[in-house]
Amino acid sequence: MLARYCMMAQLSHSTPRGRLLSSIIGVRCAGLRARNSGERVWPQASVSAGSSPAARANTLTVMLLTLGLSMLSFMLGFLAGFAFAFAVTLGAAFAVTFAAVFAAAFGAALAADFFALLVAVFAILVLPLT
Repeated sequence: MLARYCMMAQLSHSTPRGRLLSSIIGVRCAGLRARNSGERVWPQASVSAGSSPAARANTLTVMLLTLGLSMLSFMLGFLAGFAFAFAVTLGAAFAVTFAAVFAAAFGAALAADFFALLVAVFAILVLPLT
C-alpha cells in the first residue's frame, strides 16, 4: 500500500504544498533500509509553467486506470465470495427440499405397502440364513 502511495506521489502532477521544489513532509520509500534510515523520497511534481497538458492528462489517465483496475479486482473478489455463499445456501436448500420430498414419498409408500415391504425385507435378510 505504501509503495503504491509512493508511486502515486511521484506521478502526481499537482504542485506540492510547502516549498515549490520539494514537499516539506515527503514520502518514505517502502523498502526496509530506506524506512529505517530516515531517507526521504521527494515527490516529483510538475512545477514548471511549461509542463505539457498532454503529460498531465496522461498521468491522470494512468492514475485513474490504476484506481479503476484495483476497484475492479476488489469487486471481482467480493462477487466471487458472494456467489460462493449463494451457491452453498442454494445447495443446502435443495438438499433439505429433496430430503423432505424423499421422506414424504417413502412414508406414503411405506403406509400403502407396509406388508409387501415387510415381506421383501424378511425375504432379503432372513431367508438366506436358513
